Amino acid sequence: MLGWLGPKGTFTGFHFDYADGLLAQVCGQKFVRLVSPEQSACMYPSTKFDYGAKLSQIDSRRYDPQKFPRFAEVRMQTCYLTPGQMLYIPRGWWHEVESLSASISVNTFSIGLKGTLLDRIPEKIKSILHSYDLYGSDCTCHMTKDGKRTTNSALAAS
Repeated sequence: MLGWLGPKGTFTGFHFDYADGLLAQVCGQKFVRLVSPEQSACMYPSTKFDYGAKLSQIDSRRYDPQKFPRFAEVRMQTCYLTPGQMLYIPRGWWHEVESLSASISVNTFSIGLKGTLLDRIPEKIKSILHSYDLYGSDCTCHMTKDGKRTTNSALAAS
């Protein structure tokens, strides 16, 4: 289980998780955009490594229709989460989340046999290779400082 605390405006860009997720709102409000996996070609998947998830190059707040023309074809579903509400996010569904106020949320993930074999085991192998700088040099967990790869201190503190 993970906990998320943040001020108004906290934003998590489009991505999908390799596990089914349940997001529960404890305090504050969030706005969630969801896109079906059938529309993945319009989501411009990123090559950036992020363990357990696939990121999109799309930032809906700064959408560039010249660079990402297929995104205009996306049929999005949206919802607001308020305290006491939960949202089930199926494995493979693209989603982005924005806090509309100071917010506390928790989520948990579940992965079945298919997900374990097709996603979890390959992701774990990638993660091990990544820890030795043998896979995914462009990632969310490291940054380059003075020509050396270091842990992203903002993520290390979380």
